Amino acid sequence: MNKFVVFCRGLILAGMSFMCFSSTAEDAFNILQTLDYREEQQELYPDSVRTYHFDKSTNTLYLIGNNLDSDTVQTLYIWQYEPTSHLLEFNQKVVLDFADNEYINFKIIAKIDDKLIISNQNNLDSSNYLSSIDLNDGFKLVKEVELFPGMGGYINVTQSSENTIFSFIYSQNTIIATHCTVNVTDITCQDVQGELPDLSNFTTSPFYRTYFLAGFNQFLFEISDSNTGVAKAYIIRFDEFGNIFLLNDISLPSNVRLKGITALSAKSELFIYSGNVNLYPDKHYIYENDQWLDSGTAPGSGVEDTNLSVQFVADTDYGLGPQCRAIIYSKEKLSLHFTDQTRNLLTIDDCILIDAEYGLSIGRNDKVIQSFQLANTLPITKLDSLNSFSFQWTQDQYSEINLKNYYTNPSLLTIKGLPAPLTFDGEKITGKPGKKDIFVLSSAGNYEKIDRSRVQVYSGTKLLTNFAIDFININDAPELISPLSKEYLKKGGSYELFLNDLVWDPDYDSPISYTYTNLPPNSKGDDYGLLQIISAQTGKYSIGVTANDGKGGVLKFYLEVEVNGSGAEGGSSGGSVGINLLLLLFVLLLLRNNPAVLFKRHKP
Repeated sequence: MNKFVVFCRGLILAGMSFMCFSSTAEDAFNILQTLDYREEQQELYPDSVRTYHFDKSTNTLYLIGNNLDSDTVQTLYIWQYEPTSHLLEFNQKVVLDFADNEYINFKIIAKIDDKLIISNQNNLDSSNYLSSIDLNDGFKLVKEVELFPGMGGYINVTQSSENTIFSFIYSQNTIIATHCTVNVTDITCQDVQGELPDLSNFTTSPFYRTYFLAGFNQFLFEISDSNTGVAKAYIIRFDEFGNIFLLNDISLPSNVRLKGITALSAKSELFIYSGNVNLYPDKHYIYENDQWLDSGTAPGSGVEDTNLSVQFVADTDYGLGPQCRAIIYSKEKLSLHFTDQTRNLLTIDDCILIDAEYGLSIGRNDKVIQSFQLANTLPITKLDSLNSFSFQWTQDQYSEINLKNYYTNPSLLTIKGLPAPLTFDGEKITGKPGKKDIFVLSSAGNYEKIDRSRVQVYSGTKLLTNFAIDFININDAPELISPLSKEYLKKGGSYELFLNDLVWDPDYDSPISYTYTNLPPNSKGDDYGLLQIISAQTGKYSIGVTANDGKGGVLKFYLEVEVNGSGAEGGSSGGSVGINLLLLLFVLLLLRNNPAVLFKRHKP
């Protein structure tokens, strides 16, 4: 639904000046509920949200955060989501006694049975922990285990199956991974089994980065050594049984660091964006038979965010990316694109898609939470510019313009100004123009070539763009206007014929010149087509005529002429032809689609 929006963004929330702007763009969300705790009931929402998790099995939202006046205390906030009305209701909050100021980097990993699993890091010695909180027994700490004892540093933790947690850390040229099983009272961890990449060729302090491939139970580990120039990317898969598999070993050129990746689990596709496309072009991979295969096609230009995570609406190419931005996937362009839809939310920190239609926006620092419905999952989004294009359409050749390369959902577009015989089928503009489509009759009665047509593209009543179509004419040879018949001329007469009455140029723009062969005695013809015959003696003549349009088009034909005593077919004796017989011959010639009497006799 297109509407005029006055959108006042929440910069005022951060104490900055109040800012507003107007837009005619389409809204991305229909707001169903707004819970605003900035002024009232501030105790129901943290000042700073550290982590959150939505449990779809119970329709429960969990937030962990702290208040600015007590930033050493971490509190768990719980809301209940009603899937029919799509509204939230505050349930309760509880202080987490174990989560004091010594702990940082909180992350809710999963809800397993009635346990909330949280990873965190000790701020004093950088040791890492996995904690289990009992949601049904006073939110007590059931179990806390140290991951990678004695090894501080940043770890990667994710849920690998219903009751298992996978984590790994890079240290001393080695990837160390562990696999934890969560049960009612315990968390049991063990080293994973399987193949890990050999990183012994790298020095002790290389650049490295980890990307999780959401939805695949995989991660991509990038590492490069400025001292040796060696750069690699490894794609590693793990399973619920504690096994690990090295899927891809990708060699990168020296001095290349990846700009980012995007893994599309709903599409089984992976985009790898290079920091230097001259050394290493962007890559597109397809997941088949437990391996990522290079499709051989570079991704098109679009959104190339680092580790872009997209929540796709089921069975569509529409989803939500970081900061609640609506995203469209184009299979034709092999690229992701932000839509033009307005993020009409009070907070755009994070969004959760609960199902194919509804979701929540979570304010990390705004003390605001909203429930929304996706307004339109089939928006018209520009993929590439059309207004800089001029498409050439050649006579008698089929051509097409696939609008999927320029806009998403082109079936919703309206195309105006399309010249015949081109048509739009909701996806492509197609056609095969003929000569009659390239030339039109002007008001002055002359045929003129259509050099360029301007075509407009509309979304509803809104003009999106326009582009040009140029018809390319192919020069055709001159043609006879109608078939010729043999002519009978009377001996002793003088006749003339203007050949432009017999020949025409299909291109309408070329003067025709003529040459002749086998003319009767004393007869002549000029370049402009005036043919004069003196019938001084009887005989049969086949006059050769060549018509040339000066552009390579040539027509050759013959005028069959017989001179006799009567000027009639089969007549050798003298005498005149009666007027009635001449009229009859004239009618017969018309019925035969012949150009009447070609030669006109000159009176002496």
